[in-house]
Parts: sequence; C-alpha cells; structure tokens
Amino acid sequence: MSAWADEVDALWERFEAWDLTDFWHTVITANPNVPAPTRSFVSTWLERVRTDPAGIAKLTSDISDLITQREITLKRSQARHGSAPIEPWKGGREAPVLDGSTIGGGPPPHISRTSPRGSPMLEPDNRSLLLDALRPPSGMVVNRAVATTFSLDLEALLLAPLSFALFDARIAESGDHKSTDPLALLESVRRHADHIDIFCQTGQINLSSRYQPILAYLEDTVHPSVAPLPGYIFHPKIWVLRFVSPEKTERSYRLLILSRNLTFDRSWDTVVRLEGELSADLVEENEPLANFVSSLPDRTVAAVDSEREQAIEGLADELRHVVWERPEDVREIGFVPMGSGVPTPDMEQVDRMLVISPFLTNGALQRILDTSNTAILVSRPESLDRIHLSLLDRFEAVYQLADGSYDLEGADHAIPDEAHVEASMGTMTGLHAKVYVAERGSVVTVQTGSTNATDAGFGGNVEFLVELSGRRTKLGIDTLLGTDDEPTDLRSLLVEYRRSEPEPEQPGDAEKVALVLDRLGRELASMPLIAVVDEAESGYTMTVAGELPIPEWKDLSVTCRPVTLDDSGAVRLDPGEPVDVTFTALSLQAISSFIVFELTAPSDDGDVSAMFVLNASLSGAPSDRLQRILTAQLQSKNDVLRYLLLLLTDIGDTDFGAITALLGSGASEREWESFQLPLFESMLRALARTPEALDHIDRLVRDLEETEAGRQLLPDGLDAIWPAMRDAREGMRT
Repeated sequence: MSAWADEVDALWERFEAWDLTDFWHTVITANPNVPAPTRSFVSTWLERVRTDPAGIAKLTSDISDLITQREITLKRSQARHGSAPIEPWKGGREAPVLDGSTIGGGPPPHISRTSPRGSPMLEPDNRSLLLDALRPPSGMVVNRAVATTFSLDLEALLLAPLSFALFDARIAESGDHKSTDPLALLESVRRHADHIDIFCQTGQINLSSRYQPILAYLEDTVHPSVAPLPGYIFHPKIWVLRFVSPEKTERSYRLLILSRNLTFDRSWDTVVRLEGELSADLVEENEPLANFVSSLPDRTVAAVDSEREQAIEGLADELRHVVWERPEDVREIGFVPMGSGVPTPDMEQVDRMLVISPFLTNGALQRILDTSNTAILVSRPESLDRIHLSLLDRFEAVYQLADGSYDLEGADHAIPDEAHVEASMGTMTGLHAKVYVAERGSVVTVQTGSTNATDAGFGGNVEFLVELSGRRTKLGIDTLLGTDDEPTDLRSLLVEYRRSEPEPEQPGDAEKVALVLDRLGRELASMPLIAVVDEAESGYTMTVAGELPIPEWKDLSVTCRPVTLDDSGAVRLDPGEPVDVTFTALSLQAISSFIVFELTAPSDDGDVSAMFVLNASLSGAPSDRLQRILTAQLQSKNDVLRYLLLLLTDIGDTDFGAITALLGSGASEREWESFQLPLFESMLRALARTPEALDHIDRLVRDLEETEAGRQLLPDGLDAIWPAMRDAREGMRT
C-alpha cells in the first residue's frame, strides 16, 4: 500500500474544495511513487477538465471506479493510526508517579470538517496522552526508540516502556496509576530497556518521587548531552519509533515532535505525530532528520555503548527512506534541526506571523518583526513583562492565557535565562507550546517543536522543529486561532496582555545566586563520571570519581550521593578538587549509576540550593545484579505465577481474571494445583499462536535460574514441562 493513496482517499472526501492546480500538485507532482498508469490516467482527465467544465463530475466518477477496481489500494490513515496534525497537549491536574493523565488525558472533541473557515489546528480541549502517542499500532511491537528532551524525570521515564507494553493498555485507559501492576511495570522495563535511548541535557535529570529499584534496568538508556557551542543547551524534544511485527516481516515508523519535556509538567504543549512506511527511494526531505538522529551520540558527555550507537545509526539510515503520511491539509513536511552543526535558516520576509512562545528575548522578537509586515504574539505575562514596550507596540496583538492558567510553580519571578527558568520552576503549568505560523500570500508554513523565541533558541541551542506547509485558508493564523466565542478554539483561552507594572521587577539576591548555581551545576555536569563497585565484607563499596575539579564560588557547598540513598547518605565534596568519594556498606539494590549532586550557597534571602542527577559510567557491579533485583521484586511463587500469566495475556481466551483473583486471595497450594493445567495449556496455545510470548517467559525463567533465590521461586512442576517447550520454540526458529 503506497502512502500517496491515503492522500487520494482524503482528496476524495473533500474533492470539490480543491481546484485543479491543487489536485495536480498533491496527487501527481508531490508524489513520485504514483504508478505510471494512474499518472497517465489522471493527467489525461486533467486535460479534459480544462476544456470541459462537465469533466469534473466525470473525473470524480472515474476515480471512484478506479478505486473500486483496486488499481489504487486505499487505507484510511485516521482509522489505522489516529494521527492528527498538531494537538495541544494539556497536562493533567495531579502528578502521581505513573498516572498517564499527568501528560494529557481524555478523548479529543469532534470538530466538524464542514466549517466554512476550516477546523482549528490547536484545539484546547484536545489532549494527548504520552502513553497513547507511544503505544504501538495493532499487531506491532516497539523495536527501537530514540528520544530527546531538555529535562528528564526518572519516574516519567518509566512511562515509555509502560506505553510499549501491549498487555498494559487497560492502565492507560483507566488513567489510574494505582491500578498499575508492579509486575506489569517490571516486565515492560525488562522487555524494552535494551532498545530505548534517551538523550537529555546533562544536569537536568531529576527524580520527583521515591527511587524504584527497577530503574537499574534503565541506567544504560539515559545519555546526558551538551550543545556543541559553550553557553548553550541541548533542548530538542522528539521521539523516533520503529515498530515491527512479531515475525519482523513488517515494520513502520512514528515520529513525535514535541514542545514538552519528559517530565510531569502540567502545561499547554503541542505534539505533531507522523506515521511512516519504509520505501526503496531516498526521501530528500528526511535528510535533516536523519542527520540529527545520527549526530546524537556525538553530543553525549560519556561515550555511548557501541551496540547502541550502531543501532541509532541504523535507525537514522532507515529514516532516509521513510515516507510520512501527511496530515490533513498539509502539502509538505520539513524538518529544521538547529545547533547541531547545521546553520540556522535565515528568516524570510513574510506577510503576517503568529508567534507562540513561553520565553522571549528582545533580540529574537526584533528579528521576527523585521521580517514580518505584521505579527501576533502569545506568551506568558512574566516573559512579556521583560520585553520593551516599544517592541510590543509593533505587534498587531499581544495575548496571554486567561484565567490564571499561566501561573508558575516553584519560581516567583521569571529570570532572563530560559534554561534556568525552565529548569528551576519545578512542575510547569500554563503555556509551554512553541508555534510559529508564517503567511506568504496564499501559502502558510507552521513550525512547532522545542525552539523558544529567544536569542539562544535561534542562536546556538540544539533544537528541533517540524515545518508543515499548506494553504492559508486551511492552516493560516485565523484558522489556527479560531474565534473567541467558540469554546474549543485557542482564541477563547486568550486575553490581551496588559502590563501591570511600568518596569519589571529586578531579580533579588536569591535569584542571582540561583543563576550562578545553575551555571556552576552545568560546569560540574559537563564532566564524565565513573562509578566503580567492589565487593566488601559488609555489602559493596562504590567509588565515584571525575577528572575535572568541582567549581569554586564563595561559600559554595557541594554534596553527592547515589540516588538510592536519602540525604543522610550524602557526602560533602571539596570545591576546587576533582570528585573522588567512596560509599561503603551498600546493599546490592543501593548500587546505582544515578548520582545526586546538590549545590548550596548563601544569599541575602537565605540559602539557595540546586539539585540534579548525573549518570555515571558504572563498572564492577555483580554480573547478576539485574537478575537479583528481579528476584527481590518477586516475593513468592504466586508472584512468579502471576508474572507468567501477565506474559500470556495476549492470548486473550484464557480466564485470567479468575486465576488472578485466586492469586490475590492467597490461595492454598491445593487450590493452585487446579489452575496449573490451564496455565500450561495456555503456554501450549501460545506455542501455536503467539510463540514470541514464550520468548519473554524463557527470559524470565533463565533470569530466575541465575540465582539460588530465583530458583526457589520457580513454580512447582514448571521444570517438568518447560525444557520441552523451550526446545519446541527453538525448533520453530530453524
């Protein structure tokens, strides 16, 4: 099935709204993969329509016949993928550890496509869940995932493998993190940790809640990164996903371009979701995207494992051949990476522009105004307060979010350093989307992604934008904003900005110290760390060391500790000296590559602190460390049996509800014997229908067999049937 056929399907549904030039450009010129017979057919009829007005009806009829005859094979992209052009991403009200509603929630509203002005692209009550955006298509599994983010919450990181686990779809539907089975979370992390890579700004890792031992599986997935230019930050926010069928005979791709970080922020953000298929031809438009993904290992503080680097390079090569399904009304898709060795494109002269950005600088807005005849600005009041009134007066309109939804948590005042503000404000609320809409005549381009309207955003930060091009009547500023009397339109949430103070309040001493700590923290975070584990008489020791000296400044105090220990386990470091500290008497589960650093300095307003997590290169840990962590999570044979049932839930016709209820009731051994036969029958059924489910069981059994404690947890009778089942599964591979 070719991607261009989807567009013919879309055109068919709204054919009368298109003139001949649009039809020619979209179906023929912009689609080199159109079969030659179809190209000839459409070309012939286009010529006839030009000379015969009645030909439009004939062309419609013949295309219908052509579809019916299956020369064009259609697949409905909305039914298959549920993708949309740009969806406002509104965070949930609470931030529990694994509640998907913390990153959106609720179904999108239906917007009539017959509206005379078109449908608004930014619908404020159309909320997208990260759990949904990452979930594989039906019948597919995640084979590779590469993501970038400025800041990373380790608890939010657990959402990714949880999303990939097909057996846990019910959790996303309920939105109740308390219903998240710990064993489901454990298996999702074990299953997917080897093919996830997360690149984030070094020094911007944090842990919002209690440490969970299963994070040990994800230590190798996190890659702290830096911008190539000093003083700038690594700030892009994308996900690149490859899905494969269980037999690996089919594959598909998904690209998410976001304005939000992988955290539990409760802010207004955007996400563009693109679905793609592999083609034999090179897709020139994907070259910037492929080069960007390929360059990610070059940005890291510590070297990326060679196998992971090769896998990322392989994914980048495949992206050069992916054909993306274009969202409705979008003619062309482009990608605009910044700060990765590619010069930032110059701003072109436009008729009108819309800028939505939470952070602003005078210089960036000056350049925007110099290249646009007129412009509209939407931002946070804290950011607008710091812009010269003479600049704001040049905008056609200046808006902020209404009803106080722009309030910040964790920061009393915005400081003119977007990275510091974004990092220090804690959980964000209000506006965080970045959108740039430029109109040139009847053509419009919409850019969205990570880039703020700041000097750093367009000057040296590593950023990523997607560019969608189309007709002004479909994607233009007025269509995007909508009207103030329609509750589902963005305009209804905006009010005109009015400066309440004649001059912005100057930062106090605490804010100034916080800026210094932020800079010193980035210096500290830019050095590679190693963590060497040794076995001792009482548990383990772990030595954390780095080559560069700790920054010095006034009465600066610096401490560090493994993320597994509380504040009482922190050790004070000496500024001016390299990091070199040994933690003793650690349990196996206290070993971690994630190291917490805290910087504290006095100010006129009291002590100011900055805390962040670094990911050290871990060596010397016991080879069976992860297997022993697994065993520690499984307290009884009932837990293992429940785990086995979890791995078989894709089969779908076994009464797992009754078995799971029995497990939860603390059933006796005799009661359990009556359920062992259905369990083993389910394994046999899996061998015939979904043999890949047995691969996951085999991995679990092998991991438990690695330790004596694990062997004691294996269900009675499993050793009598499992070797034969394992051999049968292996025989299917040959």
